[in-house]
Amino acid sequence: MSAYSVNQVRHLYVVNAANQFTAGKDLEGNLFFNLKDAQGKDVRSDLITHVSYAKATSADTLARKSKVVKIAFASGADCVAGQDYVASIKTKGFISDADESIYVETGAARAEDTTKGKLLLALAKNLAKNTAKQGIVSISVLETATEKTIEAATAGSVTAILVKEIEQPWRRGVKESKPVNFDVQTAPAKLTSAATVEGTWAAVTDVTDTYGTRIGNGKKTADLEWFCMGERASEYREKGWPYNWETEYMVDPSKEYDYVDIHYAYVGSNHAIQASEKDITIVCPVGTGATAHTVMANVLAKINSLDVITILDPSDIEAEE
Repeated sequence: MSAYSVNQVRHLYVVNAANQFTAGKDLEGNLFFNLKDAQGKDVRSDLITHVSYAKATSADTLARKSKVVKIAFASGADCVAGQDYVASIKTKGFISDADESIYVETGAARAEDTTKGKLLLALAKNLAKNTAKQGIVSISVLETATEKTIEAATAGSVTAILVKEIEQPWRRGVKESKPVNFDVQTAPAKLTSAATVEGTWAAVTDVTDTYGTRIGNGKKTADLEWFCMGERASEYREKGWPYNWETEYMVDPSKEYDYVDIHYAYVGSNHAIQASEKDITIVCPVGTGATAHTVMANVLAKINSLDVITILDPSDIEAEE
Protein backbone atom coordinates (compact mmCIF):
# COMPACT_ATOMS: atom_id res chain seq x y z
CA MET A 1 0.00 0.00 0.00
CA SER A 2 1.09 3.58 -0.49
CA ALA A 3 2.32 5.47 2.55
CA TYR A 4 0.69 8.90 2.79
CA SER A 5 2.12 11.15 5.49
CA VAL A 6 1.58 14.64 4.14
CA ASN A 7 2.54 17.23 6.72
CA GLN A 8 1.56 20.66 5.47
CA VAL A 9 2.45 22.63 8.58
CA ARG A 10 5.92 21.33 9.48
CA HIS A 11 8.77 21.61 7.03
CA LEU A 12 11.96 19.77 7.95
CA TYR A 13 15.37 20.50 6.46
CA VAL A 14 18.62 18.62 7.06
CA VAL A 15 21.85 20.63 7.11
CA ASN A 16 24.69 18.13 7.04
CA ALA A 17 27.47 20.71 6.64
CA ALA A 18 27.95 24.38 7.40
CA ASN A 19 28.25 25.29 3.69
CA GLN A 20 24.82 23.79 2.93
CA PHE A 21 22.93 26.61 4.63
CA THR A 22 22.57 30.34 4.11
CA ALA A 23 20.00 32.76 5.46
CA GLY A 24 18.63 35.86 3.81
CA LYS A 25 15.77 38.34 3.90
CA ASP A 26 13.72 40.04 1.19
CA LEU A 27 13.04 43.76 0.79
CA GLU A 28 10.19 43.56 3.28
CA GLY A 29 12.41 41.97 5.92
CA ASN A 30 10.97 38.46 5.60
CA LEU A 31 13.41 35.72 6.53
CA PHE A 32 14.19 32.76 4.24
CA PHE A 33 16.76 29.98 4.04
CA ASN A 34 18.71 28.49 1.11
CA LEU A 35 19.62 24.82 1.58
CA LYS A 36 20.60 21.65 -0.29
CA ASP A 37 18.42 18.59 -0.85
CA ALA A 38 19.52 14.94 -0.93
CA GLN A 39 20.71 15.29 -4.54
CA GLY A 40 22.69 18.44 -3.77
CA LYS A 41 20.20 20.72 -5.53
CA ASP A 42 19.33 24.16 -4.19
CA VAL A 43 16.06 24.52 -2.30
CA ARG A 44 14.54 27.50 -0.54
CA SER A 45 12.30 27.67 2.48
CA ASP A 46 9.05 29.59 2.82
CA LEU A 47 9.21 33.27 3.61
CA ILE A 48 9.19 33.35 7.39
CA THR A 49 7.01 36.06 8.90
CA HIS A 50 5.17 36.67 12.16
CA VAL A 51 7.50 34.48 14.22
CA SER A 52 5.95 33.57 17.57
CA TYR A 53 8.92 31.62 18.92
CA ALA A 54 12.24 30.12 17.88
CA LYS A 55 14.34 27.64 19.81
CA ALA A 56 17.52 25.60 19.45
CA THR A 57 17.77 22.23 21.20
CA SER A 58 20.97 20.28 21.77
CA ALA A 59 21.12 16.59 20.86
CA ASP A 60 22.30 15.98 24.42
CA THR A 61 18.86 17.01 25.65
CA LEU A 62 17.14 14.68 23.20
CA ALA A 63 19.25 11.61 24.01
CA ARG A 64 18.42 9.07 26.70
CA LYS A 65 20.03 6.12 28.42
CA SER A 66 18.89 2.51 28.29
CA LYS A 67 17.16 1.49 31.49
CA VAL A 68 19.19 -0.59 33.95
CA VAL A 69 17.92 -2.14 37.21
CA LYS A 70 20.15 -3.64 39.90
CA ILE A 71 19.22 -6.62 42.09
CA ALA A 72 21.31 -7.09 45.23
CA PHE A 73 20.85 -8.49 48.71
CA ALA A 74 19.15 -5.99 50.99
CA SER A 75 20.84 -4.83 54.17
CA GLY A 76 20.30 -7.41 56.91
CA ALA A 77 19.32 -10.21 54.51
CA ASP A 78 21.38 -13.39 54.55
CA CYS A 79 21.64 -16.09 51.91
CA VAL A 80 19.78 -19.03 53.45
CA ALA A 81 20.98 -22.42 52.26
CA GLY A 82 18.32 -24.57 50.61
CA GLN A 83 15.97 -21.64 50.00
CA ASP A 84 14.58 -20.66 46.60
CA TYR A 85 15.09 -17.08 45.39
CA VAL A 86 12.84 -15.72 42.63
CA ALA A 87 13.01 -12.55 40.50
CA SER A 88 10.50 -11.50 37.83
CA ILE A 89 10.83 -9.01 34.98
CA LYS A 90 7.51 -7.46 33.94
CA THR A 91 7.45 -5.65 30.61
CA LYS A 92 4.51 -3.31 29.95
CA GLY A 93 3.21 -2.65 26.45
CA PHE A 94 4.87 -5.79 25.08
CA ILE A 95 2.22 -6.66 22.48
CA SER A 96 0.25 -3.42 22.39
CA ASP A 97 0.88 0.02 23.86
CA ALA A 98 -1.58 -0.56 26.69
CA ASP A 99 -0.25 -0.95 30.23
CA GLU A 100 -2.52 -3.97 30.57
CA SER A 101 -0.39 -5.77 27.98
CA ILE A 102 2.21 -7.26 30.31
CA TYR A 103 4.83 -9.91 29.55
CA VAL A 104 6.52 -11.63 32.49
CA GLU A 105 9.73 -13.65 32.59
CA THR A 106 10.87 -15.23 35.84
CA GLY A 107 14.19 -16.53 37.08
CA ALA A 108 14.79 -18.73 40.11
CA ALA A 109 17.74 -20.31 41.89
CA ARG A 110 18.19 -22.42 45.03
CA ALA A 111 20.96 -21.46 47.42
CA GLU A 112 23.47 -24.28 47.77
CA ASP A 113 25.10 -22.62 50.76
CA THR A 114 25.26 -19.19 52.41
CA THR A 115 27.45 -17.57 49.73
CA LYS A 116 25.55 -14.60 48.33
CA GLY A 117 27.72 -14.26 45.23
CA LYS A 118 27.15 -17.87 44.23
CA LEU A 119 23.37 -17.51 44.60
CA LEU A 120 23.27 -14.24 42.63
CA LEU A 121 25.29 -15.75 39.78
CA ALA A 122 22.99 -18.77 39.62
CA LEU A 123 19.94 -16.49 39.57
CA ALA A 124 21.53 -14.33 36.85
CA LYS A 125 22.17 -17.40 34.69
CA ASN A 126 18.55 -18.51 35.00
CA LEU A 127 17.23 -15.04 34.21
CA ALA A 128 19.52 -14.79 31.18
CA LYS A 129 18.33 -18.14 29.86
CA ASN A 130 14.66 -17.32 30.32
CA THR A 131 14.82 -13.84 28.78
CA ALA A 132 17.16 -14.57 25.87
CA LYS A 133 14.50 -15.50 23.32
CA GLN A 134 12.56 -12.22 23.48
CA GLY A 135 15.43 -9.74 23.11
CA ILE A 136 13.90 -7.31 25.60
CA VAL A 137 16.59 -7.22 28.29
CA SER A 138 20.09 -8.53 28.81
CA ILE A 139 21.55 -9.85 32.06
CA SER A 140 25.00 -9.12 33.48
CA VAL A 141 26.49 -8.97 36.97
CA LEU A 142 28.50 -6.67 39.19
CA GLU A 143 31.62 -7.53 41.11
CA THR A 144 31.57 -4.58 43.52
CA ALA A 145 31.32 -1.72 40.97
CA THR A 146 32.72 -3.56 37.94
CA GLU A 147 30.24 -4.88 35.38
CA LYS A 148 31.01 -8.31 33.95
CA THR A 149 29.35 -10.80 31.69
CA ILE A 150 27.95 -13.90 33.33
CA GLU A 151 30.62 -16.02 31.64
CA ALA A 152 33.47 -13.88 33.00
CA ALA A 153 32.13 -13.60 36.56
CA THR A 154 33.55 -15.33 39.64
CA ALA A 155 30.77 -16.82 41.75
CA GLY A 156 32.10 -15.73 45.12
CA SER A 157 32.72 -12.16 43.95
CA VAL A 158 29.32 -11.28 42.47
CA THR A 159 27.56 -8.51 44.44
CA ALA A 160 24.57 -7.74 42.22
CA ILE A 161 22.64 -8.57 39.05
CA LEU A 162 22.05 -5.98 36.31
CA VAL A 163 18.94 -6.14 34.14
CA LYS A 164 19.57 -3.96 31.09
CA GLU A 165 17.20 -2.74 28.41
CA ILE A 166 18.03 -3.82 24.85
CA GLU A 167 17.46 -1.19 22.17
CA GLN A 168 14.64 -2.50 20.00
CA PRO A 169 14.68 -3.11 16.21
CA TRP A 170 13.95 -0.15 13.96
CA ARG A 171 13.02 0.45 10.35
CA ARG A 172 12.75 3.94 8.91
CA GLY A 173 9.16 5.13 8.79
CA VAL A 174 7.78 1.64 9.48
CA LYS A 175 8.87 0.37 12.89
CA GLU A 176 9.69 2.67 15.80
CA SER A 177 12.36 1.65 18.29
CA LYS A 178 10.44 2.26 21.49
CA PRO A 179 11.88 2.27 25.02
CA VAL A 180 11.38 -0.95 26.96
CA ASN A 181 9.14 -0.25 29.95
CA PHE A 182 9.99 -2.94 32.49
CA ASP A 183 9.97 -3.43 36.25
CA VAL A 184 11.78 -5.96 38.41
CA GLN A 185 10.13 -7.68 41.37
CA THR A 186 11.34 -10.36 43.74
CA ALA A 187 9.35 -12.92 45.67
CA PRO A 188 9.54 -12.83 49.50
CA ALA A 189 12.01 -15.16 51.26
CA LYS A 190 13.35 -15.77 54.74
CA LEU A 191 15.93 -13.15 55.62
CA THR A 192 17.86 -15.37 58.01
CA SER A 193 17.99 -19.10 58.72
CA ALA A 194 16.26 -18.49 62.06
CA ALA A 195 13.44 -16.39 60.60
CA THR A 196 9.88 -17.73 60.85
CA VAL A 197 8.34 -15.27 58.35
CA GLU A 198 9.38 -14.14 54.92
CA GLY A 199 10.39 -10.63 53.92
CA THR A 200 11.96 -8.62 51.11
CA TRP A 201 15.40 -10.12 50.63
CA ALA A 202 16.42 -7.98 47.62
CA ALA A 203 17.22 -4.30 47.13
CA VAL A 204 15.98 -3.40 43.63
CA THR A 205 17.28 -0.03 42.43
CA ASP A 206 17.38 1.91 39.17
CA VAL A 207 21.01 2.46 38.15
CA THR A 208 20.37 3.83 34.65
CA ASP A 209 22.54 6.91 35.18
CA THR A 210 25.54 4.76 36.13
CA TYR A 211 25.30 1.74 33.82
CA GLY A 212 22.89 2.78 31.05
CA THR A 213 24.02 3.03 27.43
CA ARG A 214 23.40 6.32 25.62
CA ILE A 215 20.72 6.12 22.93
CA GLY A 216 20.77 9.10 20.59
CA ASN A 217 17.96 10.71 18.62
CA GLY A 218 19.18 9.62 15.17
CA LYS A 219 16.41 7.08 14.56
CA LYS A 220 13.68 9.44 15.76
CA THR A 221 15.09 12.18 13.53
CA ALA A 222 15.14 9.81 10.56
CA ASP A 223 11.49 8.94 11.23
CA LEU A 224 10.61 12.63 11.46
CA GLU A 225 12.27 13.27 8.09
CA TRP A 226 10.38 10.31 6.61
CA PHE A 227 7.01 11.64 7.70
CA CYS A 228 7.71 15.26 6.85
CA MET A 229 8.87 14.21 3.36
CA GLY A 230 5.47 12.64 2.68
CA GLU A 231 4.45 15.57 0.48
CA ARG A 232 7.72 15.81 -1.44
CA ALA A 233 7.31 13.21 -4.21
CA SER A 234 7.32 10.38 -1.67
CA GLU A 235 3.61 9.56 -1.74
CA TYR A 236 4.15 6.22 -3.43
CA ARG A 237 7.01 4.83 -1.34
CA GLU A 238 6.55 1.24 -0.17
CA LYS A 239 4.06 0.69 -3.00
CA GLY A 240 4.48 -1.97 -5.68
CA TRP A 241 7.09 -4.08 -3.93
CA PRO A 242 9.63 -5.21 -5.05
CA TYR A 243 9.54 -2.31 -7.53
CA ASN A 244 9.31 0.36 -4.87
CA TRP A 245 9.74 4.04 -5.49
CA GLU A 246 12.96 4.71 -3.63
CA THR A 247 13.39 8.04 -1.87
CA GLU A 248 16.82 9.27 -0.83
CA TYR A 249 16.96 10.64 2.69
CA MET A 250 19.56 12.84 4.35
CA VAL A 251 19.39 11.82 8.01
CA ASP A 252 21.87 9.18 9.12
CA PRO A 253 20.16 7.20 11.93
CA SER A 254 23.52 6.26 13.44
CA LYS A 255 24.25 9.93 14.26
CA GLU A 256 22.72 12.41 16.71
CA TYR A 257 21.12 15.70 15.68
CA ASP A 258 20.68 19.20 17.08
CA TYR A 259 17.33 20.87 16.36
CA VAL A 260 16.39 24.44 15.44
CA ASP A 261 12.62 25.07 15.51
CA ILE A 262 10.85 28.20 14.28
CA HIS A 263 7.10 28.70 14.67
CA TYR A 264 5.69 31.33 12.35
CA ALA A 265 2.54 32.25 10.45
CA TYR A 266 1.53 33.49 7.04
CA VAL A 267 -0.92 36.34 7.33
CA GLY A 268 -2.65 37.55 4.21
CA SER A 269 -3.69 41.09 3.31
CA ASN A 270 -7.02 42.89 3.31
CA HIS A 271 -9.80 40.49 4.31
CA ALA A 272 -7.48 37.38 4.35
CA ILE A 273 -5.90 38.25 7.67
CA GLN A 274 -6.26 34.86 9.35
CA ALA A 275 -2.92 33.36 10.44
CA SER A 276 -1.84 30.12 8.79
CA GLU A 277 0.61 28.76 11.37
CA LYS A 278 3.58 26.63 10.38
CA ASP A 279 6.84 25.26 11.73
CA ILE A 280 10.27 24.96 10.20
CA THR A 281 12.63 22.44 11.78
CA ILE A 282 16.31 22.39 10.86
CA VAL A 283 18.34 19.39 12.04
CA CYS A 284 22.13 19.42 12.19
CA PRO A 285 24.39 16.38 12.77
CA VAL A 286 26.53 16.33 15.89
CA GLY A 287 30.25 15.72 15.64
CA THR A 288 32.76 14.90 18.37
CA GLY A 289 34.81 16.83 20.87
CA ALA A 290 34.88 20.59 21.14
CA THR A 291 33.42 21.05 17.65
CA ALA A 292 30.48 18.69 18.19
CA HIS A 293 27.79 21.35 17.64
CA THR A 294 29.57 23.40 14.97
CA VAL A 295 26.92 22.94 12.27
CA MET A 296 24.08 24.18 14.48
CA ALA A 297 26.23 27.06 15.76
CA ASN A 298 26.86 28.10 12.15
CA VAL A 299 23.14 27.98 11.34
CA LEU A 300 22.29 30.10 14.38
CA ALA A 301 25.02 32.62 13.59
CA LYS A 302 23.72 33.13 10.04
CA ILE A 303 20.11 33.53 11.20
CA ASN A 304 20.99 35.91 14.04
CA SER A 305 23.22 38.06 11.83
CA LEU A 306 20.16 39.28 9.88
CA ASP A 307 18.59 40.90 12.97
CA VAL A 308 15.15 39.50 12.17
CA ILE A 309 14.96 36.99 15.01
CA THR A 310 17.44 35.90 17.67
CA ILE A 311 17.85 32.26 18.63
CA LEU A 312 20.02 31.51 21.65
CA ASP A 313 22.57 28.72 21.44
CA PRO A 314 21.77 26.00 24.04
CA SER A 315 25.35 26.18 25.33
CA ASP A 316 24.92 29.90 26.08
CA ILE A 317 21.71 29.21 28.02
CA GLU A 318 23.45 26.52 30.09
CA ALA A 319 26.31 28.91 30.82
CA GLU A 320 23.88 31.55 32.10
CA GLU A 321 22.15 29.02 34.36
